[in-house]
Amino acid sequence: LDKGLRSHRRRDGHPRRWRRPRNVLKAFGERRFLELLKHVVRTLRDGGNDSGAAALIYNVLAAPRFKTFAFKEDLRRLASELSLSTRDYEKTCAFLWMMCYKQPARTDLWAIFLNCAASSDLIHTYVKNIQRLAKLKPNNTTLALLAGHGRILTRKSLAVQEYMRVFAKIPECRLVNLCLGACLISAAMNRNVHGRHVTIVRAVAFMMRYYELSEKSPRASYNVGRAFHQLDLTHFAIPYYEKALAGAGPALNDEHYELRQSEHVIMRRFAAHNLMLIYKASGQEDRAREILYEYLVI
Repeated sequence: LDKGLRSHRRRDGHPRRWRRPRNVLKAFGERRFLELLKHVVRTLRDGGNDSGAAALIYNVLAAPRFKTFAFKEDLRRLASELSLSTRDYEKTCAFLWMMCYKQPARTDLWAIFLNCAASSDLIHTYVKNIQRLAKLKPNNTTLALLAGHGRILTRKSLAVQEYMRVFAKIPECRLVNLCLGACLISAAMNRNVHGRHVTIVRAVAFMMRYYELSEKSPRASYNVGRAFHQLDLTHFAIPYYEKALAGAGPALNDEHYELRQSEHVIMRRFAAHNLMLIYKASGQEDRAREILYEYLVI
């Protein structure tokens, strides 16, 4: 702090009195100021005052003198964490959008951002922003994929175009093949679509390609079975649902074993429920009851 204090002599030779500097950054330095601010925020959070810590960060970011702050991204990251902890999804989206705009390849940031946008009912607004950003950066596959997800809400034909752009660059990506298959199936369910049978054939081709790229995993079996079920091709859906039920769970040495195990249990219940509905609709009440008691009754 002494570095920021000045004691110059006036023109008449008398010493100028000590005074505090007007700019805090000049007094502490940007790095020391950031460490001090984090320490204050940590203290407030430990005391249970998350709203006070969030208000402190908001005021710092809103101050004009911090516009050229070198560690502004660190403050935005901290502000997004605080606003998320207080469930202020609107402000969380605002801070995360600035970070995603500058780092569009960060899929982890996009995942948190989209979840918050969906929780704050601002998803339609930010979908338009993502589409504009995708046009500015056409070589970014992450933005093209997100733009395709957003197009599903409006026009599925435009979503297919976005997915095909990504497919042309990374054809071996499982997610892209799954998105194309699901989007084409959804479009084929509209009776007014042009070339419905061709659309269904293309959708099934992408779904089977996704199934092969996923090494015929239980989750892939469920997704393919669900696709055939939606097309009312139940005789094709039944074998894939049965494969999903017979599939093994995650390995014990998996780093995220508990999370993957819970996802595997939920997927098996979905598969069993859909399979039970197929058997029940076809009049096989006994088989439907067996699946019900084996997989769905706790």
